[in-house]
Amino acid sequence: MSVGQDAKIALAAYPNDKFNGQIYYVGSMADAISKKFPIKIQLDNKDKKIKAGMVAQINIITAKQKNILVIPKSAVFIENGIKKVYSVDKNSIIKIKNVKTEIANDGELKIIEGLVEGEEIVVKGNYKLKEGDKVNIEIKK
Repeated sequence: MSVGQDAKIALAAYPNDKFNGQIYYVGSMADAISKKFPIKIQLDNKDKKIKAGMVAQINIITAKQKNILVIPKSAVFIENGIKKVYSVDKNSIIKIKNVKTEIANDGELKIIEGLVEGEEIVVKGNYKLKEGDKVNIEIKK
């Protein structure tokens, strides 16, 4: 953690709102009992919604990358120790593709190898499919 890092904050009192903040203080010594370093995050509170004592979940942004391909974790399945996805070709035919991934965040995986931008994959209803199956595609926005 370092001063200037961005933070994304979700408050239990406002489950549909997301708040942005930035670390402005990182303690130089760990707490003797917990062994944790204190940090302070500055938030924009112009509408006075945030009150002292509120419970929050905070995600500190440790790195930013551009031009990466991410997919939902739900799209990946493991077969014989190999991560795979169901890809859909232009004729709506299922192709099984091996992928290499890294964790991007809680619900998404970064694709390292195996897919290219623009390929369609099955992210929901991806059970009992086989290579060569024809599927109906439903795109929700």
